[in-house]
Amino acid sequence: MKTSFRTELLEKRKALPIARREWAKEKLFTTLYPLLGQHALILSFQSFPSEIDLSMLNEQLAKEGRVVFPEDKFALKEISIALVPGVGFDLESHRLGYGKGFYDKLLKDTLFLKWGVGFHEQLVEKLPIEAHDVKLDAVYLF
Repeated sequence: MKTSFRTELLEKRKALPIARREWAKEKLFTTLYPLLGQHALILSFQSFPSEIDLSMLNEQLAKEGRVVFPEDKFALKEISIALVPGVGFDLESHRLGYGKGFYDKLLKDTLFLKWGVGFHEQLVEKLPIEAHDVKLDAVYLF
């Protein structure tokens, strides 16, 4: 069941026009940057081409020395919040990833906040979830 959701949502995301993507990139920055002010170290991600573009936000956070990425060396206990990509998100703050379990393993049993980030078009009413799926604290869609 996850496979069919994943296929449909990936196609929908890939079809988004450039103007829609640019609007979302700017809206993400103006919305999330102020909300991240109190967080000393933020785990973010470098966007795949079809994902929402976090480059503007990541560049600003990097200038401030407040961002790390999954491929960096860091201690999970230093993170205060994680921005998490997804293929899809639902109304109960669940996320559907790419099917490899990377973020579920990384985020399991962590105490920091976990915020899903994506496009409005990635929202569905309810996703199929499994015991190992890590629920997010919030989802921000643009």
